[in-house]
Amino acid sequence: MRIISIVDAGRTETGARVFRTSPTRDYVASALFLVLILVCLFFYIRLLMLEENGPGMPGQIFVHLAFLWFLFWFGVMLMLAWARAHACRLSSNWLVRLSGNGVLVKFRSFQNHYYPDTDPAIIELSWRDISWVRKTKETNHRGRGDDSMTEFFTYLDMKLHLPAEQLDKMALALRAEKQRKPPRLPGNHLKQELLRARRDKKPKHEIEQIKSRIKLTKLHKPKMRQTGVKYDDVPVRLLCNAILRIRWNAIKPGIKDTLSCFAAHTRVDEAVAITTDSTANLQGKELEDMILERLDRGDRFEAIALVKSHYGMNTSAARQFLDELSGSDGNQNAKPR
Repeated sequence: MRIISIVDAGRTETGARVFRTSPTRDYVASALFLVLILVCLFFYIRLLMLEENGPGMPGQIFVHLAFLWFLFWFGVMLMLAWARAHACRLSSNWLVRLSGNGVLVKFRSFQNHYYPDTDPAIIELSWRDISWVRKTKETNHRGRGDDSMTEFFTYLDMKLHLPAEQLDKMALALRAEKQRKPPRLPGNHLKQELLRARRDKKPKHEIEQIKSRIKLTKLHKPKMRQTGVKYDDVPVRLLCNAILRIRWNAIKPGIKDTLSCFAAHTRVDEAVAITTDSTANLQGKELEDMILERLDRGDRFEAIALVKSHYGMNTSAARQFLDELSGSDGNQNAKPR
């Protein structure tokens, strides 16, 4: 087992099977929100035309605000769906590579494609490192009352046959990726330096030097788009029983074909189904494990909801508690103060 970078992984080997996120759902979502935007615009224009031909109705301002509110949120959702679809089309969109020598598992989300390719983001496993693989279906009940909902997840589980020190190394790499800060925008540190120089009333020639460096940075912008945003998407987790769990929702080929590919190299274990319910009256270690599991999965909003509902905290206190918990190096017995 090795933890390597995307650069180290190189290009796809000839004959290797590649599994990646399908953009189909994102294209459908983009088309849906585009249609909703066009429908809203159509009725809004009709409303404006009616206002021109006659006196406005009482409360007309609220109708305008409602249309603008819907247009704004539909536009935001369209941008998010289209950005995800764009990320799916990039060569960086792959989750697992399978070849005769072993398996490469990329634990960096395909949505964070602007991160440096030199970061350690891939687990390289030989076939002797894998005892078996299986399909796991999870039914997750979350929320309370009218806000309750049910989610369905499909996972590819790999039972690892590795010594404890290698499992610890893998866990550290996964945790480091989760805590990695998004890359800074080009020149941001220079702009901050310029602000500090002006605040401290530095000599004019020093301020001009910083301005010149900012101009040079703008002239030599990297070709790849960069952003200060990080997507909290965790596609790969390491469970405490040495199982590497890979989320297989919207991955192509599907889980059935994937297991057929693995069957040529390792044993396929019997599929399992699990149910998790955050609406139940959990307490003690069961509640702590569920909160930690939500954090490991990248579902921070659900972890905050669990802390608020079961510990009686407000949102800010719940966030502070989770920040302390996620920085506690895996301490699973942390209690809120």
